[in-house]
Amino acid sequence: MAAQREGYLTSENSNKSKSPNGTSAHSATVDPWEQSRPEHLNGDEVLTASKFVKNEAEYSRQTIANEILEAAKTVCGELIADTERTLEKARYLEGEADRKHVEAHEELPNEPSSAHGQSLGTAAL
Repeated sequence: MAAQREGYLTSENSNKSKSPNGTSAHSATVDPWEQSRPEHLNGDEVLTASKFVKNEAEYSRQTIANEILEAAKTVCGELIADTERTLEKARYLEGEADRKHVEAHEELPNEPSSAHGQSLGTAAL
């Protein structure tokens, strides 16, 4: 899955959307760093433009990080809910097992406790 996601980010993938004559089938996003810089811009304008691009990149990074965090919260919440359901089911099954254990002992013929103790005493000799 990660390889698929990485595939969307590679430059090889951008070539797949081009028609045979080399033109793009849809408008592609142009990387600001690959654009040629007009010569008439002075240093302050270049610095301002690069700060703008940096701020946009940071905003995108934070947006993606927040989306990942929200997805993780959702998955963890689902795991907690599933664990709680499983624990409740285990408690129910434990109660059922205890109830059936008691019922099974009640169905056994009642042996006098002294006879039971005597059989154990003679077996030990």
